[in-house]
Amino acid sequence: MHLIKKFSATGKSATGNEPDVDHLRPQAYTRWEVDKIKLYFDERGYITDSNTAAHFFLGCSFLEKEALHITRFLPQLKGLRLIDEDGHVNDCLHDLAESEEYLKFYSFGGMVHFGRVRFFQDGNHFEKRIRMIIIPRI
Repeated sequence: MHLIKKFSATGKSATGNEPDVDHLRPQAYTRWEVDKIKLYFDERGYITDSNTAAHFFLGCSFLEKEALHITRFLPQLKGLRLIDEDGHVNDCLHDLAESEEYLKFYSFGGMVHFGRVRFFQDGNHFEKRIRMIIIPRI
């Protein structure tokens, strides 16, 4: 049986906002218990936040100085308008997500993966942030 290491935070930093990296401990779990990948990006497609599963599965940290664009992982979104005129998630994203059972996405190192993808409006009308959830097929 293949095991994947999952990192979970057990403590908080001095400010109480972000996890204390000294308290990150590996925790083994089976390959069938992979978390959903959650990415948050702005109306221009730049990733603003993510969860631990995204860091693990996509192979990079989104705390880097260089802003990463969502097309780095989902090139199918290149050239698409992400937010429509009304400030909502563009219907073309929902159409793309429903066009195939599993969409192809890439890790930072170029490895090909497949998963179910869904897009949601996140935040208020002024923020115009999109939450994308990928359920990887393993």
